[in-house]
Amino acid sequence: MIKIQFNNADVKDIGFGLNINGKSLSSIISRVLGTGVGEDNYGLVNRTGKTFNSNSCDVIVTIIPHDTPDTIIVDGDEKNLEEYLQEKEEVYNEQSKKETGEEQEEA
Repeated sequence: MIKIQFNNADVKDIGFGLNINGKSLSSIISRVLGTGVGEDNYGLVNRTGKTFNSNSCDVIVTIIPHDTPDTIIVDGDEKNLEEYLQEKEEVYNEQSKKETGEEQEEA
């Protein structure tokens, strides 16, 4: 069993995957499993040539922000996190439709 735990970590995700203390979670896991070693200048893991495969493997990812409740404050207004995320997804979908011209085709 491999357990990776970071306490009081600096965690960021800007849409390209989770970074913990400046390193991608994917690269950290690859390095722990021995399938990758170090990172190149672009943050990509250099492969070792080894592989990892399991047909029966439990993977548990738990993110517990110390300062983030189940609400979010946007422009001074406290909102339910799930409702806020739903609204953001709807805005994104509408914007995507406009950009791809789907909205015009549906009319």
